Amino acid sequence: MNAMRDPLEEAAALFRSYEQSHRARGPEHLEKAERNAEIAARIEAALAAPAPVAQPVAWRVHPHDYGIGSAGVYAMTTRPEQVTAWERKGWTVEPLYTHAAPAPVAQPIPEGCTPADARVLREANHALAIENHKLRRDADRYRTLRAMHWSDKKLTVVRPDDLKLGTKTFSVEQLDEVVDSYREDVK
Repeated sequence: MNAMRDPLEEAAALFRSYEQSHRARGPEHLEKAERNAEIAARIEAALAAPAPVAQPVAWRVHPHDYGIGSAGVYAMTTRPEQVTAWERKGWTVEPLYTHAAPAPVAQPIPEGCTPADARVLREANHALAIENHKLRRDADRYRTLRAMHWSDKKLTVVRPDDLKLGTKTFSVEQLDEVVDSYREDVK
């Protein structure tokens, strides 16, 4: 969300400068000045509002914490009660797979928005849409992996201790590709 702050601050400053420019032109431009002041105030209020807090849907613990050393695989859970148990043991628990925070409800922008203002707002909206798409894709991958059962013989998650010589393993982009091949919505 910090990437959005700069364009929004720029937009607020732009509308404030329009307001001052219209006020300087005299009373016949007062209506335009007030409209620009209202737009700037809305943007400034949105910037001042506290950001919604994203909620984790999974957590992980470093392998060193659960006793297999730094070369092992992270332990992961989606159960809050497991997180509590890990924290009681003094393990460092890291939240994962957070949902995108809900977007604030946008106020309609009154007419009179210049092409430059519209461009700034479109770019900000586009950046949020890209981030949202990436987060949803990763969340869908996680849900697909979580829904798989070892007995389906498709794909399963195992700890390094349980690996046998010759077992095919995936990580990073390879894992994304394999999980995507099992997702219904990509086929």
